[in-house]
Amino acid sequence: MAFRNTASAETWEKIYEAFAQVNFTSFDYDTVKQSLIDYTRTYYAETYNDLIESSEFISLLEIFAYICEQLAYRIDMVSHENFITTAQRKQSILRLAKLISYKATRNIAVRGLVKLTSVTCTEQITDSRGINLSGLTIFWNDPNNPNWKEQFFLVMNRLLTTRFGQPQKSFQVGDVVMDLYSLKNTPQTFPLGVFAFTADTNAESFPMEIVPIDIDENGPFEREPDPNSAMSIVYANDGIGDGSDYTGFLMHAKQGVLTKVDYNISQALPDRRIDFLPQNVNQTDVWVQRIDDQERVVERWKQVETVAEQNLVFNNRGSDRRKYEVDTLENDRVRVIFGDGDFSDIPQGIFRFWMRQSAGRSIVIPRNRVSNQTMPVSYTATNGIVETCTFTFSLTTTLQNGSASETIEHIRRSAPATYYSQNRMVNGQDYNTYMLKDPSILRLQAINRTFAGQ
Repeated sequence: MAFRNTASAETWEKIYEAFAQVNFTSFDYDTVKQSLIDYTRTYYAETYNDLIESSEFISLLEIFAYICEQLAYRIDMVSHENFITTAQRKQSILRLAKLISYKATRNIAVRGLVKLTSVTCTEQITDSRGINLSGLTIFWNDPNNPNWKEQFFLVMNRLLTTRFGQPQKSFQVGDVVMDLYSLKNTPQTFPLGVFAFTADTNAESFPMEIVPIDIDENGPFEREPDPNSAMSIVYANDGIGDGSDYTGFLMHAKQGVLTKVDYNISQALPDRRIDFLPQNVNQTDVWVQRIDDQERVVERWKQVETVAEQNLVFNNRGSDRRKYEVDTLENDRVRVIFGDGDFSDIPQGIFRFWMRQSAGRSIVIPRNRVSNQTMPVSYTATNGIVETCTFTFSLTTTLQNGSASETIEHIRRSAPATYYSQNRMVNGQDYNTYMLKDPSILRLQAINRTFAGQ
């Protein structure tokens, strides 16, 4: 029987000694290569001494050094992305901020009120003087027409679901009394429930939309979109007179394009997450609805409040468990997250997701750039004939209340400060840091003028 010589394994002392002499600070190609050469010269001088540049052994060392440099670079980058102070990718910053319950802000769209400046109707309407108003353009506060107010309200009463003076809601916001009305527009007039137009500035054109308006004690806001609902309008009176910008019929305008995505959720799975492709989705305009086969809204789900550390895991549940949460992704994309059935229901059925894509940066739309824009509205008259009424509207003020999405540096600075404040303002530092969550606030200084215990 023939026996072959076998080499014994290295002893742990030799391995320990070798690792003790390794230069672990070598990361780049040159230092790794030189460290390997120095190590070979020191511990294998008698075994191998062919260390010229043209040798095969040096070629192997160079390949190894190249791989080490690449691995070291990637490990270093991965390590940097794990800390909020050194991370460079926005997605890494967003994930790290979420660990401390900080919700980064997406872009905020410019928005404001527009006022009806004229109205023209095809329906046969006669005023108190026997004048036929069909096809007649009636201007608001027209100094050349002493009967403009009677004629204007005669036409508007044909479009409103309730007569003027019988609003659906009425609130006083500051010095302005606002009454809410709905139009008798046909569903084909506004297929998405909004009216699209364009605002041309000196350098660019921005897509804008007239959106259904609603009011409460805090003022006007956009109502949740529903193509099957009527367009709404507000009559405001600030007591200054008909020539005031805030006396007359007002509508709500927003910059951006409304997008809808239908999603069939066939299985009831807890903690469902749905990512959406549209970019530059603004901070405020995301809605979730469950619809039936005829695309009628069955349920309106509510976004969970972000105040007081509430989320899908823990919130003021109350009687309404139909809640969802919105996560911000890179490029202002969004992810909608549903609950696990404990503090919020598990979704199932056909869901419609609404979101508005805006400019994604701070823009200014001068008042004179939205002037006498045309808006046709089709409605069914009392005789069953479809008539058309054409509005013209203009901005009441320059729009400059938008902002870009929160930057990496803003999140890096604001997230730890907000975490320190624990979502409440108690001491002086809280008042100087907590509000910086809003990216439109560039600088903030709170001064304590009165205090107790003096």
